[in-house]
Formats: sequence, structure tokens, C-alpha cells
Amino acid sequence: MKYQLLTAIFSESIKDDVVDALIALEDISGFSMTATDGYSRRHSQYDLGEQVAGYRRLCRAEVVHLESQEHALLATLE
Repeated sequence: MKYQLLTAIFSESIKDDVVDALIALEDISGFSMTATDGYSRRHSQYDLGEQVAGYRRLCRAEVVHLESQEHALLATLE
């Protein structure tokens, strides 16, 4: 059995949807989620508060899974 680590970084606005999607996967035993700060050279995409701070608050999910589960996991997160 080969295990892999999937790391996904996404907007806080879809956090609940990502949690619901990952919990619904029966073959995945669990996952971790943390807050992370995203930095970019393209500040025009940031709102005013993010432009002042210099970063955007994002979520990071990590899922340890079997290699054979990769495609189903990615399809769920599309």
C-alpha cells in the first residue's frame, strides 16, 4: 500500500463545503485543516484590508490517502 499526502489551499468562503465533501468520503479516515496566510504580487485581487495587511487569509487541508484513492478525492474537490 502506498500512501500520499494531498494538500489543498482554498478561500475561507468555501471551507464548510470542503469539510462537508471530505467528511462524506467513506474511504478517507480523516483530514487536518489549518488557517494559512497567502501572499501574492497581485494585490489588486485583495480587498482593502488584505492590501493593507499584505496577505489573504486562506485555509489549508491535508489528507493522507491511498494512492488508489487519488482520483476520487480530486474529483470530489473539483
